[in-house]
Amino acid sequence: QQHWLFQKQGFSDIRDLINSGFSEFREHNYYRADSLSEDEVGKLYDNRILNLEKWLNSDEAKDQFSEKEKAFLVSQYQKLETPFYYEYTGGFTAALVYAPTIIMLTVLIMSFFVAGIFSNEFGWKADSVFFSARYGRNRGTFSKIAAGLIVITGVYWLVILIYSAVVFSVAGIGGAN
Repeated sequence: QQHWLFQKQGFSDIRDLINSGFSEFREHNYYRADSLSEDEVGKLYDNRILNLEKWLNSDEAKDQFSEKEKAFLVSQYQKLETPFYYEYTGGFTAALVYAPTIIMLTVLIMSFFVAGIFSNEFGWKADSVFFSARYGRNRGTFSKIAAGLIVITGVYWLVILIYSAVVFSVAGIGGAN
């Protein structure tokens, strides 16, 4: 038996698809789905193409596209596989919504960890060793920068993988198609 979270399915996306399919092109009427008749409902996909053609021939779009571009746009609409396949996408939505926050927090915390790479050599009196060695200053600086980048990259990917595993294990990976 599946968890209730995997079965959550809203209807707002489907309603938006119906509303945009039966509204004028580049317009949105939220209540259009409420006023559809049974005869109109079956013409959703055909209506999308007709609305595009109607808009492309209107005064608003007359000079925006060449005939070749208009034909290309209509052919792209016609190539679209219908009926649309729709699936729960809560896992991917949650992952994408909160990922920037996780990334910013990770970078902020890691910046504190790497900030001491260069300043600690003076506190530990190791600067005299670096400055007196033949390649110490150049190679030492390069090694510290490389080590900092490797550590930051490793921790970044570890945090992202853990975050993704937690979100997708709770909310599911449905909608990956």
